[in-house]
Amino acid sequence: MLPDGALTIETEADRPTVSALKGIRLNLVALLNELLYLLQDGVITELQTREQRTLQIIIEKKVNNTQMALQ
Repeated sequence: MLPDGALTIETEADRPTVSALKGIRLNLVALLNELLYLLQDGVITELQTREQRTLQIIIEKKVNNTQMALQ
């Protein structure tokens, strides 16, 4: 089961799809190794993307704070 907050709704049209996905269970033992590697690659890519977004936000806030302090 996916934890609360794992899936978000961007548009109201996504609500039925997200609701259906929340009930899906995945037995990782039954997957082929190739599929596990693909899943791992997808998770790593998503985590790297989130990390880059977080770093960008931190950098932007530092720049904004520095600019405000100079004014």
